[in-house]
Amino acid sequence: MNRTDDDRLNLTNYDVFNRYHNESETNVSKYHNDALSFTWYLASFGALLMFFVLISFSEVFCKRLLSVPQEEKLEVTSPPPYELFAPPTYDSLYDNKSDKKDEEEKKKKKMKKIEIFVVPMFASKTVGN
Repeated sequence: MNRTDDDRLNLTNYDVFNRYHNESETNVSKYHNDALSFTWYLASFGALLMFFVLISFSEVFCKRLLSVPQEEKLEVTSPPPYELFAPPTYDSLYDNKSDKKDEEEKKKKKMKKIEIFVVPMFASKTVGN
């Protein structure tokens, strides 16, 4: 296929036109996408800002106008003394002033008073079995 000079000229012009046209389309589409992105971000920021302004104004102007609650006059009572909640002293549980003869009897009586139950947490058998 022999091409004439006109065909080559037309072909090169066509190629140049296509290259320019394709590049300009990509540049335009890039610019168009950048403009849309900027518009989207600006609109989103504006909407967020307007939301907070709307909430602030609604809290200030739209809340019920409640009268200031009067303080109820209650009797001021002091807290209960610590002795009501304090654990028993060691001396009240174990009396060290007893005689050595009565010591065993007192220990038995106190052990009857103080019942200690040990419940195994990870027992494989239950109590009933």
